[in-house]
Amino acid sequence: MLVKQVVFNQCAKPNKFLCDYETSPCPSPKGREDKVPSPFRGRLGWGLLFNFFRFDKNPILVYWNGIGITLLLLAVSGCTKSYPYLFLTDNCRCEEYTYHDQRQQFDIIFKAHYEVDERVVTTVDIEFRNHSRDTLSLQQAYLKGTSRNIKYQYNNKWVPMPFEAIPPGDSYTMTFRGGDTEMISDPWQKIAGERTVLEIKSLMLGKTMLDPIRVELAPTNPMLLM
Repeated sequence: MLVKQVVFNQCAKPNKFLCDYETSPCPSPKGREDKVPSPFRGRLGWGLLFNFFRFDKNPILVYWNGIGITLLLLAVSGCTKSYPYLFLTDNCRCEEYTYHDQRQQFDIIFKAHYEVDERVVTTVDIEFRNHSRDTLSLQQAYLKGTSRNIKYQYNNKWVPMPFEAIPPGDSYTMTFRGGDTEMISDPWQKIAGERTVLEIKSLMLGKTMLDPIRVELAPTNPMLLM
């Protein structure tokens, strides 16, 4: 499921990655490249604030910095609101679902939300926690998302997961994001009756291949409350 060019981004924490699907699945380790930081992070935003609140204010500089801060605030406030998915597996109907290994050697925590602008864009967070004495490996693992209404580019197709191995006692978080490839006049129609199934196969714990994992989720629909 999940959409746009895959950019593999190592975030501030070494065990967190972003995989953004729009034209290709997750690349091999050699194909990874850092994602360019948002211009509203880091030096631009802080520079505007620093210049605006300096004591030796130049009226022209203050004027243009004021405009810059206004545009920055408009850009931040104009972000599309996101809505959670509810996980239906095990009758959970919860915004966060935890898959527990029967032998309590590892957990997998799922969370998901979506945005609706010109199309539906979905984000899925998956956290792996390794409680065992063996390495939990994603290096041979695949993920498949199957949506009932939303036409993700890799809908109902197996795509490789990040080439990562999680040491004993460690954790690893990955984020998949993608959007509908079909543009319609009212994208909210895709939310009505939507169901998505996420499946993971070929996880390895030490030398043992684990059973496939399957979770089902449905988006909350704020339109039903109007």
